[in-house]
Amino acid sequence: MKLYIDNLISFIIICYFCTFIIWPLPIRAAIYSLILLCELYYIFKINPYYHILRTNIMGIYLLIYIMYIIAHLCFISSDFESLGVGAYQYLFYSSFLLFSLYISKHTTITRFQNMLCLIGVLDIMVGMLEYILQVPLFRNSDNIGFLAEGETYFRASSFFTAPMIFGDWAGIFALSSLNLYHTQKNKLYILLFIIFICGVIISYSRGSWLATLIGLGVYFYLLLKKKNLSRIQKIILYFIIFIGGALYCGNMNDNDVALFNFINSIGDFETNQSNVGRMYAWMLAVDTLTSDIHNLVFGIGFAKTGAFSTSLFVTESGVLKRLVEGGIFFGFIYYTMIVFFMLKLNLIMKNESCEKNKLKLIYLIAVITLILLHDITLQVTEDCSISFAFWYVISWIFIKCNNLTNKKDYKM
Repeated sequence: MKLYIDNLISFIIICYFCTFIIWPLPIRAAIYSLILLCELYYIFKINPYYHILRTNIMGIYLLIYIMYIIAHLCFISSDFESLGVGAYQYLFYSSFLLFSLYISKHTTITRFQNMLCLIGVLDIMVGMLEYILQVPLFRNSDNIGFLAEGETYFRASSFFTAPMIFGDWAGIFALSSLNLYHTQKNKLYILLFIIFICGVIISYSRGSWLATLIGLGVYFYLLLKKKNLSRIQKIILYFIIFIGGALYCGNMNDNDVALFNFINSIGDFETNQSNVGRMYAWMLAVDTLTSDIHNLVFGIGFAKTGAFSTSLFVTESGVLKRLVEGGIFFGFIYYTMIVFFMLKLNLIMKNESCEKNKLKLIYLIAVITLILLHDITLQVTEDCSISFAFWYVISWIFIKCNNLTNKKDYKM
């Protein structure tokens, strides 16, 4: 019975994050209460928190990270609203790790991927409907993007808060279906992969395009390194390379085609309105960070940038958001922790004896790469659904490290 309950909870939470924008505040409060209850149950009944610290230095890194956030909120936050929003963005988002550890007791990565694909099809269908109608169905925004000389284009966002978040999730769906094809050998997942890539495209998020492309590149590189590509996957890889080359050559020779103009706008920081605004936000963030020694070391306070009411401005970068809000010390703690986790994941993959588990570890690396790369040019981890995906992936690093320490085999 507990197996079915935990899988039902997993499905409900995944449904919630993949259809985030449609839920009213009472439902959101109920979902977050459910998450917190599961986390408390995990801490006090299943696996006391100090057991996580047995995962070598990983738990110590995480503990330092959490303690710094708490100290920063207590001593740097200037008002209760900033304290609340900061705790929500940094402490509650990070607690998704505990929830992921809870559901991982009975939910494997394969089951998680299948849930994502099931819900992902609905997300992409809604996005395609939006794109055909040229009307956002669940957002009040016009979803219009800008190119040079006033040219515009429509961007699908489906059930998500922004087209960029939709694009990132479509990329995660695509990686999930591709990995499922590789582990389950079912050609239906190739069809789903194509559908999800269409979702990435209609988001018209250049950051999502690049992050997904590089995530797929990392995925295929690690597969090539293992010499474990099937014929269909080789065809997909060659197709991606061919399309990329064709678009690049077409862009070099034809600047009147909207798609080529859009691709060309990625590096246009002079006439593209989106890029000009982003560059201004980056420079403002750097100026704020370097304005005095206090801002440089300790930051201006959590929740002082971004989309919330406590924000003074938007950094348009998750990296700059952490540096500006928490200072270089917090940035150092966070990114050394992530680098250490990635090194651990690579070590786990080398020591993994099960071939299917190795493929799933490659999937985890690709998803982390996608999220962290897009977070450089946009604060995507400020979105709770992207943070959930990120910390779910991190939870499996803890699980596999614990397996190595205790010499256990944990089903992925």
